[in-house]
Amino acid sequence: MSEQRDRSSDFEPLRFLGKGTFGAVVLVRRRSRLDAPGEGRRYAMKVLLKRKLGEKSRREMAMVEREILRTVRHPFLVSLACSFQSKTRLYLVTPYFCGGDLDARLKERKTLVAGEARAHIARLSLAVDFLHRSGVIHRDIKGANVLLDAGGRAHLADFGLAAYCDDASRGRKLSFAGTLDYMAPELFLKSVRTYDGSVDYWSLGVLAYQCLVGVTPFHGKTARELFTNILKSEPDMEPVLEDARDGVRALLAKNPQERDRLHSMRRRPFFGEAIQVWRRVADADDPLAQSTIPDPSTPEAAIPDKDFDRYFSHDGERQPDLRADLFAGYAYRAPDQRGDATSPMILRPPPRRKHPLLDQASMTSDGSSMVSVTVSRDSRDSLSLSASGSGVSSRSGSNSLSSSASDRSVKRGHRRTTSRAMGSIIAMSRTLSQTSLKIKNAAKAAKKTMSVRRSRDKSPAPL
Repeated sequence: MSEQRDRSSDFEPLRFLGKGTFGAVVLVRRRSRLDAPGEGRRYAMKVLLKRKLGEKSRREMAMVEREILRTVRHPFLVSLACSFQSKTRLYLVTPYFCGGDLDARLKERKTLVAGEARAHIARLSLAVDFLHRSGVIHRDIKGANVLLDAGGRAHLADFGLAAYCDDASRGRKLSFAGTLDYMAPELFLKSVRTYDGSVDYWSLGVLAYQCLVGVTPFHGKTARELFTNILKSEPDMEPVLEDARDGVRALLAKNPQERDRLHSMRRRPFFGEAIQVWRRVADADDPLAQSTIPDPSTPEAAIPDKDFDRYFSHDGERQPDLRADLFAGYAYRAPDQRGDATSPMILRPPPRRKHPLLDQASMTSDGSSMVSVTVSRDSRDSLSLSASGSGVSSRSGSNSLSSSASDRSVKRGHRRTTSRAMGSIIAMSRTLSQTSLKIKNAAKAAKKTMSVRRSRDKSPAPL
């Protein structure tokens, strides 16, 4: 956590955008800092409680979400502005989309006009294709995870259930994840051992149907009825616009091999033209999108004290029953958040002055082959610390300490040693000053006694 450039106190919480099992999403405003441009800009901050991430799978999901937000960047995908951690929480900061989510838009309007629905699905299909080419399957595409900017344009968000695979087209080991109404039928079949990115296109088909009709195509009163409808029933295409039926039906094909992908969607009359238009916009880095424009009509309300203490306060904060290195390297700030697009992606603190006791600290040019630190204790004794590769493995082999961290830990140790020595010197000086004061007082008392005796000796004896 010493490498972090951002902290929760840099952001002013405004209101909650949503709450979940592992944390909450809060609308925040960046406070003024010299090394962090963007004062007054609004962001969506996702706060995850570490004590809720005790299981290994949950910790892996949290790290995968952060890594995807950091590395997979596309104009129609939500990207990471910065991330950091405290003793008890993880923080993910992303741009704030003042248009809300698509689910809220559908609840308000019931259905969307054909042009708006076509544009949303076209943008999302391009985002999904880019994810798959990057080796990522989203697995939870739904209206609540589609955010709208100030111009009403869709962006795919929330990679909490996303998964990496070597090649999205080759598939990955089957795991049950997603929202039931939007899950593909192959996820419910025991005979299917792997799946691929076609599960995301199924979810796109469900979302397209919902935008045009107002309900999901396989809704049921119970979970069992919903499973049965997804596996066996065909969607009712009568309420769907005639021009869109062919494209929506192809996305909802129960056989993954027959399901439409982006290259097939381009040939559909309803989606093809919109995909070509938005592809040109994406190639131009989406100059039309103004996703971070603040919405002056957005209400701001004070966050209740109990919620503020849970997600932002650090008073009495204690390390949870988790190893401190489980979330090592979590800190990150995007290049455009520093105003320097050419600076390195991994942030490190500014170099510190070497301690006088530190005689030698050497590192290879790439910083990854060998690190050697020698600290002189006296003329006969020395302490050396070396590391090969990218870090030093612990006894269990599961933890790693980077070379720079090793260097800093040695310096911190010397600073602590020097501090203790200075404390001892200060204590000794105080003792000496007290002793000298006692000596002075004793000398004054002795001088006074001698003067009294002399005066008695000089006085005449009585007759």
